[in-house]
Amino acid sequence: MLINTKLKNQYSSIQFILILGVLFQYQLSAQQRTEILIQPQISFNLNSDKLYSQNFSLAHRSFLYKDKWGYKGRQFDFSHFSTLALSSQSKLSLGAMYRNIKFFDVNDSNEFRLTQQYNFNARHTVIRFGHRFRVEERFLRLLTIFRFRYRFAIDFPLKGQKLDKGELYSIINLEMISSLSKVNNPEYDGRFMLGIGKLLLNDAKIQFLIEYRKLDITNTKGNQLFSYVSLHLKL
Repeated sequence: MLINTKLKNQYSSIQFILILGVLFQYQLSAQQRTEILIQPQISFNLNSDKLYSQNFSLAHRSFLYKDKWGYKGRQFDFSHFSTLALSSQSKLSLGAMYRNIKFFDVNDSNEFRLTQQYNFNARHTVIRFGHRFRVEERFLRLLTIFRFRYRFAIDFPLKGQKLDKGELYSIINLEMISSLSKVNNPEYDGRFMLGIGKLLLNDAKIQFLIEYRKLDITNTKGNQLFSYVSLHLKL
């Protein structure tokens, strides 16, 4: 009886996220301005099963559609995270990222970003739930932006009770973001992501994700639709 109650609660949470995703898609179709972007990424995880671990990643973001169809580079991101495992379920991380935009647009500003993060994961039967809290300081040429982010995520194997090498798994993320600065009014963004991943040999993972971003939900600033292809290597 207890197991049935847990399963009902888990699937209720999944249904809630999917309903929010449908609402986001409605917003996407209602808005006139939508940008479509693609972002391949590779990351390297060092000592990911230890008390202290590190992550290095490189990503390249490009436009596929912005006012018209056509490939146009947007930025390069170089990032690093140091993570301390507080328990088997919770982790505390500090991160730094350098974003190069001027390589593609000399009139834009590069960015340096600091991140403080707390992550908590819990598993119920085959489904893993994750809560991530982030605080970010974004340093641009003429502007500093403070961001507060919360992400709720679930993932689960598409076959069997646990994920084995060579098998697929599903990913669902919902994130809310608030941005504050002295120059601009506060902005509140919403993001919804769906994707599929595959566990490869040596615990490497490859993921294909689609993310919808509603930029500043309090006005009609616009929408973005992202396609991510990421490779995660464990060293």
